[in-house]
Amino acid sequence: MENIMKFFKDSYELDPSTPMGEEDPLVGIMENEFKGFLEENGYKVKRVYSEYEDYINTMSFDIENNKEIRLTYDDDGIPCIDVCGSEGDIIFTVKPKEEVDLHNFVKDLD
Repeated sequence: MENIMKFFKDSYELDPSTPMGEEDPLVGIMENEFKGFLEENGYKVKRVYSEYEDYINTMSFDIENNKEIRLTYDDDGIPCIDVCGSEGDIIFTVKPKEEVDLHNFVKDLD
């Protein structure tokens, strides 16, 4: 099965040639991919924001049920997803390895 998202990239390092003040293309692609994925599965995304400099630190998606879905990575650089409450506190973390894991995660968000 083919990975549908750049979430599974081995590195979140960004293109250093992107001019200061401009959004890095990888950030926009990943934000749009994951937002679309959530919306395709029935979630209303209220806000999307990312923290990055030379690499992507986090991407956050506020969804309608007062949860924040935060794409990030652990200390070993493995991509993971934090599900946070309305105050940003982590409720639980998942580490999807394949597309099917990602689909199962989104189905179980409620």
